[in-house]
Amino acid sequence: MGVKTRKKKNNRASLKGGKPHRRALYNVFREKKRAILLLEDDRVLNKGIRIALEKDDHTIVSAFSFFEGVECYAKKQFDFYLI
Repeated sequence: MGVKTRKKKNNRASLKGGKPHRRALYNVFREKKRAILLLEDDRVLNKGIRIALEKDDHTIVSAFSFFEGVECYAKKQFDFYLI
């Protein structure tokens, strides 16, 4: 009796229908400088994420609590919110 194997699915979905490919989403995110509100209570993780995003010239505003996040949300318009 032979061993049955599954056929691998193609991970590269087109932008037309289905899920877009991760690289396509990454390129959309990198198109222009974005204003991002980063809400993370762990200071080390917050700093790491902020440094990674600043390498792509995004403007990052860090908040370490819900209340800081609400204050930042009220003061400025952001393109993305990372919670």
